[in-house]
Amino acid sequence: MRASGVGSVLDLRNAVAVTNGSMTVDSVAIDALAGGRVDLRAMQQVLDPAAGDTRSRAVLVTADGTNSVVDLTALAQMTDQTTNDDYNQGVTHSRLTAQNLGRIVVSPVQAFATRVFVLTQTLGTIQGNVVLGPGSIREDR
Repeated sequence: MRASGVGSVLDLRNAVAVTNGSMTVDSVAIDALAGGRVDLRAMQQVLDPAAGDTRSRAVLVTADGTNSVVDLTALAQMTDQTTNDDYNQGVTHSRLTAQNLGRIVVSPVQAFATRVFVLTQTLGTIQGNVVLGPGSIREDR
């Protein structure tokens, strides 16, 4: 799912959950790029299911570029099933990535992340309250 370019909007405001597939290398990408906006304001849960082969699966949420926004205002939980804790060896984990002045908006109350890599770099921001649960890490570059 992608909104790319100034003024572009992917309006999924009524979606309440995203569930990844259950096969190896299944992934879901949610991207706001180059000024685009992805409206998932009612999204409460992003889930990589426990079923199937969990290797190299991920839900990847990215806001990249000035005024790029992914709105996950209602997000309460984001869960990845990857059990390998090595974030630097090519193992795919679900991610929240805000970079190059992009912004991801999550619940101001609490968005609980389990085994999720939360990354901000080059003046990207994650607005709201991401609580890092087991296996999650946050890195600000």
